[in-house]
Amino acid sequence: MDDQALLNLAIEARKYAYCPYSNFPVGAAL
Repeated sequence: MDDQALLNLAIEARKYAYCPYSNFPVGAAL
């Protein structure tokens, strides 16, 4: 898997981030 594919997955994962205090969504792809 290349870097761009991992980046796209992480961006997609941000939609499901739970961040009630910081309002800073973070996504991760492992």
